[in-house]
Amino acid sequence: MAKLTHIDETGAARMVNVGAKPRTNRRAVAKGEIRLSDEAFALMLAGAAQKGDVLGVARVAGIMAAKRTSELIPLCHNVPLASIVVDLEPEPDTNRVLISAEVENIDRTGVEMEALTAVSVAALTIYDMLKAVDRHMTIGEIRLVEKTGGSHVIAEHPVVVPATANPTPAPAIAVVPKGATMPGLFPPPELLRLEPAQAPVAPVALPAPVAQPVRIEARPPEAESPPVPPLRPPPESVKPRPVQSSTATADAARVREYARAEVERLHGFLAADRFSNAYLLGDLDTPFEDQCRWFGLPTPAGDALAGLVLFYNGLSMPAVLTAGPPEAIEALMLGARAQLPRRFYANVRLEHREAVETQYVPRAWTEMVRMGLHREDWQPVEADGPVEALTHRDTAAIMHLYRHYPDNFFDPAQLGTGLYFGVREEGELVSVAGVHVVSATYDVAVIGNIVTHSEHRGRGLATRCVARVLSALFGQVTHVALNVQATNVPALACYRRFGFTEQSKCLEGWVQVR
Repeated sequence: MAKLTHIDETGAARMVNVGAKPRTNRRAVAKGEIRLSDEAFALMLAGAAQKGDVLGVARVAGIMAAKRTSELIPLCHNVPLASIVVDLEPEPDTNRVLISAEVENIDRTGVEMEALTAVSVAALTIYDMLKAVDRHMTIGEIRLVEKTGGSHVIAEHPVVVPATANPTPAPAIAVVPKGATMPGLFPPPELLRLEPAQAPVAPVALPAPVAQPVRIEARPPEAESPPVPPLRPPPESVKPRPVQSSTATADAARVREYARAEVERLHGFLAADRFSNAYLLGDLDTPFEDQCRWFGLPTPAGDALAGLVLFYNGLSMPAVLTAGPPEAIEALMLGARAQLPRRFYANVRLEHREAVETQYVPRAWTEMVRMGLHREDWQPVEADGPVEALTHRDTAAIMHLYRHYPDNFFDPAQLGTGLYFGVREEGELVSVAGVHVVSATYDVAVIGNIVTHSEHRGRGLATRCVARVLSALFGQVTHVALNVQATNVPALACYRRFGFTEQSKCLEGWVQVR
């Protein structure tokens, strides 16, 4: 019988000491569901629930819950999370919402509790928002389906389930002695477990397709780390990997992580181009710095920086940003690869594309224009009509608008800046503008999450919102930047009216490790 690691010799509960374990890339996927009545399901789909956008709020609730798992589960470690992705899929045929949570980190312990907590709280949020019309909703089937990166690997493989009038209950867990092959057990067990072996485990022969899902849990040899499967299949057509230069390979050995105490060195490097490095400068300040890891390439003499890569995990998706010449970024991508997540959202200079693609496959790049505006060049634009300041009470309305525009990376915590403004018509929020980062300390801000409902465009509503944001910002900073798609001609024209000018071109998009 396996020993319970959370119980000491006296039987008292304890938190397991994981200090001696290596940091590895760990991933967990959990799933669950909630079943609704016809009326509640219809209200949810129509966005007509009294409390607002049910699925949007539940998604954010799941993300926030994953971040606070250690505060809810007494013996759970507090670990930094690299990525949290919560998906909610309505299933009209059964009035169910299928919930999944995928969590990643790079640490000494896994994130299965975070994934399970995210699913649980997302389901509870749906219940809370619809209980006024349906108090008989049922939450169920919350389970861990994948876990990789630690000493145990769990993977669930769905198989065909033949129809049967009297399904046979799942038998108890089967324990296979170390070194043995899988016996032919039929009906199959719910779980097939291989006990740890001192020598490498013998090959496992899986039985033919059976009548229910089979979950395999195995402990690989200590000398090997379990392979981490790709989060999503690569695109059908992948550009060949650029050739890694010999200089970059040599320089990669000098890449190191920079601590918060070295912020002045980081600031000195980034301040040379405030607009191009606006995101990175803002992330040096509170509250962003706690979610940042900085990887730098020092010059050969060690007295300065040749390039920087920022790994930011403060939102539901991890993000990576770059600064420096292409040859430095090439070395950084190689040298920091083991410390970066397998999949992230990249925001990089156009000239850094090949450097990033030496190690990562892009799913699709979107070409962006980085624009900048100094307070002295600001041209206030007259924009008639009411604009209101938005607060946390408006979270549901904002997310209801943003759900049609998934490229907007919004976190409700951003409303705490007091720099989100919107326009309502007939009680509906139809246009919003806000900020991504703002730092009076480093004299920079980035505006974003600017959206107008498709039925209300062409009337200057976004201009009104941006005008209010800039008016508030220039009381705090003198440099304001933004990113806009290179093909968005109307938006480019709008920002030029305020005095914004093009500073550089960049690329944005999801990438995954090769």
